[in-house]
Amino acid sequence: MPSTFLGLTIATSGLYTYQTAINVTGNNIANVETTGYTRQNAVQSASEALRAYTTYGQIGTGVQTTSIEQLRDSYYDAKYWSTNTAVGEYETKDYYMEQIEYILNESTTTSGYLTAFNTFFNSLNTAAGDSLDTSSLTQFVNDAQSFADYFNALSTSFEKVQEDSNEEIKTYTDKINSIAQQIYQLNAQINTSLLAGGNANELKDQRALLVDELSEIVPVEVTEVSIKNSEGEDSAATNYTVTIVGQKLVDSSSYNQLECVARTEKVNQSDVDGLYDVQWTNGNKFSAASSNVSGKLRALIEVRDGNNSNNFSGSITNVTSVDANNTLVTISSTTYDNLNQMNLNAAGTITLGNKQYTYDSYTAAYNSTTDKYEYTFNITSDNSAVTASLVGTNAKIGSSVDYCGVPYYMSQINEFARTFAESVNNILVTGFNSSGDIGGILFTGTSVTGAEYDFAVSGAVTEITESSGTSTVKVAADSGETATPAQSGSIYINGVEYDYDSYTYDSATNIYSYQISGSLSTSLVGKNADTYSLTKTNSTDSYNQLTAGNLKVSSKLLSDPNLLGTTTNTSLTSSADVLNSLYSIQSDTSQLSFRGGTASQFLVCLVSDSSVDAEKASTFSTKFSTLLKTITNQRLSVSGVDNDEEAVNLVKFQNAYDLSCKLVSVLQEMYDKLINETGV
Repeated sequence: MPSTFLGLTIATSGLYTYQTAINVTGNNIANVETTGYTRQNAVQSASEALRAYTTYGQIGTGVQTTSIEQLRDSYYDAKYWSTNTAVGEYETKDYYMEQIEYILNESTTTSGYLTAFNTFFNSLNTAAGDSLDTSSLTQFVNDAQSFADYFNALSTSFEKVQEDSNEEIKTYTDKINSIAQQIYQLNAQINTSLLAGGNANELKDQRALLVDELSEIVPVEVTEVSIKNSEGEDSAATNYTVTIVGQKLVDSSSYNQLECVARTEKVNQSDVDGLYDVQWTNGNKFSAASSNVSGKLRALIEVRDGNNSNNFSGSITNVTSVDANNTLVTISSTTYDNLNQMNLNAAGTITLGNKQYTYDSYTAAYNSTTDKYEYTFNITSDNSAVTASLVGTNAKIGSSVDYCGVPYYMSQINEFARTFAESVNNILVTGFNSSGDIGGILFTGTSVTGAEYDFAVSGAVTEITESSGTSTVKVAADSGETATPAQSGSIYINGVEYDYDSYTYDSATNIYSYQISGSLSTSLVGKNADTYSLTKTNSTDSYNQLTAGNLKVSSKLLSDPNLLGTTTNTSLTSSADVLNSLYSIQSDTSQLSFRGGTASQFLVCLVSDSSVDAEKASTFSTKFSTLLKTITNQRLSVSGVDNDEEAVNLVKFQNAYDLSCKLVSVLQEMYDKLINETGV
């Protein structure tokens, strides 16, 4: 038979249990505004029954609190993390695409491309009306410089976007490392608490909040499994593992770190210096921009490195060893057929087969058999591995990033700047100025050393010989000339244009020998000679070296606009047929075309590109933000604190506590009757 005082034990268990429930409810209410707090619940169960040697067999002994647990749903957690990753990606893209749209914008309050373009051609039209008017020529040259200044500013603006996104990549990489370290420390504290019999709910909240923050940057996956003890049984401790981009970031025993390694060489010609590559500190690759990855980090990398999947790539067709430190590798069937589209840096790294090598220069040459350009790179690293076995394998520079980021827009802007400058210069070099001298080029650029490109092989005629109706004209190139003339083209000697059929070059004497049909007077010996038709290479006098960032007007013309070539008729210096021909390129696609449109439509193409990406980023940002709010509400319906629900629980547990108190009061009367009055 149970003890006479068992009822008091049962009542006491109710008092303790419902006092605990009230305390837990009070803790929930107190943390109703605490970020990351998860609602807790006091789990109750009946106490172990006593065996009673009576007809009813057993009797209950009251109630007990077995644990204080968090109310979370792992499904909603996973949905929240994946959606938050998408929000992070598209919010970041939305922010940067707004900046790009602003850079390309031209409104009634912002002067942009069309303003500079129209001003350039209006001044040209005025100058063509009176080519002997110095003030008109001066205004035209100055407006040409303003046109170049627009491209300089455009380049600077895109560089700023690339710099900002690059710094954010470093910031968020550091944040990932910090979160990993904090989660690792919390894992240790939580397991210590669990093994000591605690629940560590508040520490678990801190850990979950860190995972929430991490999910905005990179996609996360979380697993938690029990740790076995020495007897193979589950212990109270768990192994909490966080995986990002398919690789372990942290678990209960260790954590990994990422690092940002500044590039020593540029991937793209117009990249800013010091762009970061993100990798694991153990040297393993970290693929944050993979197609199956999302998050802020991917968005930043795509904005910074996005080339619309148009990085340099091709097939290796020839390998020639020069010496122990230099090997020439020729690549054909490349992604660049229009050489003005080339965005290659003069030196950098290239992947041949599956291995990365360093190159210090490259050249491009037209192959008339294949009607394609071939590129030859001088490899300067690990040359013993660069052998003929690489022929037939693929080569590439950089990565294919399927997004229109800064490199894409810069390559488009550079292509137009080169095409425009070349078209203008090709017309102007056919003209003579008021002094009867060839006018030369209008647009040029500056190298990293500050030198000005002249896009010509210039020098003095040293010798003229004739044989079988063909004259050989030898030109001693000026010091520093390294350009490669086209195999056939035009050469200007003392201001007169001659067509040459071929040429040879003696590198020892730096003399070019041009083969020209007909007889030339030896009186031309000592006169200046210029060859403006060049093979596109990476040499210092190539339009490929001209970019939006270094575009400028020739310093000679800025100093003296009267040097501008305005006419092809040296006997009629007031004629302006060259300027009139130049004026027509603004709408004549046969002379100048960009993506099938006229020169004036250049910006329309870029604005169209940016508008599509900006609209997509804005739409998806709104869509996923709305979805995140819905999932957050669903998540909070399980783990969040609801004031009304807690108020109901408070009353419910208070009533239960009062009933336990009532039970004590009833038992008191019973015991008083039993002890003090029975048998009296």
